[in-house]
Amino acid sequence: MSISNKNSILTFMLSLRGKLFMMMIVTVLKTSGVMANPIQDVNHDTMVLKVSVANIGDQKNNERLLVYFYESAREYAILKSNSKYAVILKLLKDSQKNKTVIEIHFTEMQDHSLLIHCVNKIKK
Repeated sequence: MSISNKNSILTFMLSLRGKLFMMMIVTVLKTSGVMANPIQDVNHDTMVLKVSVANIGDQKNNERLLVYFYESAREYAILKSNSKYAVILKLLKDSQKNKTVIEIHFTEMQDHSLLIHCVNKIKK
């Protein structure tokens, strides 16, 4: 796939029409049972979800990095102040490159943003 094709796909996904299309697909997948719902950790407010990385946002933002997954129409963020930031970023990039599923641990904050705390490879 050429760079211009990848850019046009990314532009479409980030456009309003693209977001609505992705939300429609996610809704269909959720209602059909294809997508897993997050599992809440019984000891914490942390939830766990198995996902595939669709896009990693611009790393120039000073405070956080946005990440998008095929299984969710929502934005997830990693704080750059997280002590595991470098490890998490490497796992996300590896997952995107190799098209592998990973497990994320995240919390929904009061402003409804989703904050990733930890990422794990899924063992086969």
